[in-house]
Amino acid sequence: MHEIALALLALDHIYHEKSLAEYEEASRLVEKRVQKMFPGFTVAYAVEIGAVSVGDRAYQHGGVAHVLLPIPDKRKEEEARFTPVQV
Repeated sequence: MHEIALALLALDHIYHEKSLAEYEEASRLVEKRVQKMFPGFTVAYAVEIGAVSVGDRAYQHGGVAHVLLPIPDKRKEEEARFTPVQV
């Protein structure tokens, strides 16, 4: 897991500091590693937005980072949607 965490941090850096082509190549490589190590997960760029309150002052605060996101299993969703329920 540590290897993937470092790769996600590196993607954050590449996203902000390098060219789009370099980011896309790095993203593909990390995605391949993630799929091998954690089947059913993908890499996503997540945005966190929240309000921070300090005394009488409140301000918007947010961050962005690459994270692992589970991929929904479409087959299970379809089965659940069409499975008859007996009463």
